[in-house]
Amino acid sequence: MSTPELTWTDALDLDIRGIAWKDAEREHPFDRLPTSIKGHIPDGTHWLGMQSAGVYVEFRTAAQSLEVRWQLDEQGRHGQDPYMSLCGQHGVDLYGRDHAGVWRWAGARDPAGELQAQAAMNKTRLDGVEREYRVYLPLMARVLKLEIGSDAPLLPAAKAVQPPVVYYGTSIVHGAGVTRPGIGHAQRLGRALDVELINLGFCGSAKCEVAMAELLAKQPARLLLVDPLPNNDPAGIRERMPEFLRILGEAHPEIPILIPEERLFGDHAFQPVRGESVCAKNRALAEVIMERRAAGQTQLHPIPMDDYYGLEGSTDSNHPNDLGADQLFRTLLPVAQRYL
Repeated sequence: MSTPELTWTDALDLDIRGIAWKDAEREHPFDRLPTSIKGHIPDGTHWLGMQSAGVYVEFRTAAQSLEVRWQLDEQGRHGQDPYMSLCGQHGVDLYGRDHAGVWRWAGARDPAGELQAQAAMNKTRLDGVEREYRVYLPLMARVLKLEIGSDAPLLPAAKAVQPPVVYYGTSIVHGAGVTRPGIGHAQRLGRALDVELINLGFCGSAKCEVAMAELLAKQPARLLLVDPLPNNDPAGIRERMPEFLRILGEAHPEIPILIPEERLFGDHAFQPVRGESVCAKNRALAEVIMERRAAGQTQLHPIPMDDYYGLEGSTDSNHPNDLGADQLFRTLLPVAQRYL
């Protein structure tokens, strides 16, 4: 479907969303973390913050043809994960609003293993109706440049009028295990709630560092999700979470903070230690929340997760596949709606 009659627009000339601290200095415009945090958190976490999970470009157009060309940083991308698609890790994902204003999937492409790629987002021509679109950037790669080609003008999308929802967590939030950049549960929450959602998931990280809490304290938000339990043992939860939550509470005293409990994985039926670990982490979290509430921080709301992966929802006993991400989305959505 490729056509030579396209006008190319740099994404930086459109609306870049899903990025916190928008006015802070960063090495590249699509990096999720600003340069000020470097040296105050583990190098690995900072490196993960260069990846563009949850970042998207939003615009309006009546185009019938949309193409994307993007360039990845060799140093800022994961190697191919056997449990994850190339599209989810390094590709781009297109969504559009339908006639009822609902966000629907519209196309996705992967870079075929290359650092630079160009691809048409659809197999046939679009209907040419003017609507909002968004292009999600790769979950696990650092994007150096992104351009959108179209056969009709790209117009600014409607500006967000409310502060964003901020979601801090582990690789599960980051998007490990899902097939496309827009299908992760965090991105689905943003679309379903019709808010800008900032994905601050970090694979293997989210250790509740004080520096990260202090950085989060500087970001305006209307709701905070704090989801670090999968990467912390009970001792770490008791040691680091009280101060982490205190800092957030002092900066955002009126904002609900939702804290998902640890979740069971499908293989726990055959490995008792897995279930025991979940119980131990959740006990530690309950102690921390009681401690903080006793200190006057009443904004903390734990979310029971139960067996959300079910029988088929995991890729590798640690991360959700698309089915598991759907179950997680359906668990969190009504809770987030209630507190919004």
